[in-house]
Amino acid sequence: PTTSALLSLVSAPSRQGGTLGLARSAGSLGRVIGPAVAGALFAQVGGAAPFAVGAALGLGAAALLLVGPASRAVAIRVPADRRRAEDTGPG
Repeated sequence: PTTSALLSLVSAPSRQGGTLGLARSAGSLGRVIGPAVAGALFAQVGGAAPFAVGAALGLGAAALLLVGPASRAVAIRVPADRRRAEDTGPG
């Protein structure tokens, strides 16, 4: 839910549907392909292989976050008409 909320805030209103659809599709594809690849690795290489590959992918993703454009501070400005009352604070 948090990822969907952030994607909707940083996407232009006209592109929110496509952005969220792409994110959900990628997640679904990972849930289908991931177990199949992990099962094949387990059967062909051994029990530790899926964990080693998962760790390598996780470290690679973390490295991309540290050096990529996502590492720059991005201020998310929520238009006033999209704010909830409790988000505005006192006053």
